[in-house]
Amino acid sequence: MVPTEWLLPLLLLTLFGVIALLFLPSLLEIKKPKDRGPRRMPETTIQQITESSQMLGSLLAACSQNEQNPQKNRDDEVLGSNGHLIRLFGDREFTSGSEVKESVVVEGALKIADRCSFLRSVKAFGNVTVGNDVFIGENLVAQGDVNVGRGTVVKGAIHAQGSVKLGESVSVGCSVVAGGDVELQENSKVMGIISAHGCIRVVSKPKVDSEPSVLESPVK
Repeated sequence: MVPTEWLLPLLLLTLFGVIALLFLPSLLEIKKPKDRGPRRMPETTIQQITESSQMLGSLLAACSQNEQNPQKNRDDEVLGSNGHLIRLFGDREFTSGSEVKESVVVEGALKIADRCSFLRSVKAFGNVTVGNDVFIGENLVAQGDVNVGRGTVVKGAIHAQGSVKLGESVSVGCSVVAGGDVELQENSKVMGIISAHGCIRVVSKPKVDSEPSVLESPVK
């Protein structure tokens, strides 16, 4: 048996021990907090952020100025301040074998001849006609119809407010979205979805008849 005079001290010690166990994690967190508070950002990082913001601001200002003055220099080619955009006014045509490294925006109809190469996106405010064996590195966007020729490769998506027609052996890396109909050959490839407000038609390649017809048969 524990003497009576020891009961009160033991109870007090037990109470203090329980309180210490309850508040020990909080005391340790206060003494060594996990969040060390704000850290000093290197001057080089601040300079890079400032330069990027200034470049983005000047680019947006240039684009806004072009939109507010659509009649200014309508016969000239406008090169974006970031070096990755070419804006062309009126209907335009790229001759066979043309190579363009920048994104192209045509405020009119666009015609692309055979074997042209575009490393970035192509956008037109009218119809777009693409020839055979053309390469487009990103997206093809049109406010009109899109007609893509044989063997053309579009690494991105095709978006058109009008109809879309894909020729033989056309490859599209993403989706095809059309406000009208979508027509494609059965040997064409679309890696993403095909969405159309109209009809979606898959055209079969006609088979060549190897047997001679009646008119081709020799007369006995």
